[in-house]
Amino acid sequence: MKKLFPLLALACILGCGKPAGKPGAPTTPPASTPADANQSTGEKVADSLQDISNTIRNVQALTQNVKNIKGLQIVPERIHWEYKIISPKDAEISLESRLNNLGNEGWELSASTPKGNFIFKRPKQEKK
Repeated sequence: MKKLFPLLALACILGCGKPAGKPGAPTTPPASTPADANQSTGEKVADSLQDISNTIRNVQALTQNVKNIKGLQIVPERIHWEYKIISPKDAEISLESRLNNLGNEGWELSASTPKGNFIFKRPKQEKK
């Protein structure tokens, strides 16, 4: 449910449920006809259900589009981090190889110290 809320909010922001038309074109409600005044409650409910159905289809299409965006990640409200400090001087292998290995493990360089150490961080890994 938590993952659905941001998508619904995004759908509302992007205008799900708005009438289709040219972007930027002013939308005016259709002129009321005498038949509208005589429309039965059942017809009004059917129209409302059709609008809801259209909105659901729009949200589903938007959800699929959002899933196709690379780099988009829905994250929890609070991220817990873990850190690693390395010294470039303490290396059995080249610094480049060490950095590539850390990157493959999900570590990201976040700072360096005045003494030349590197501070890495990554989202805290779940205990298996």
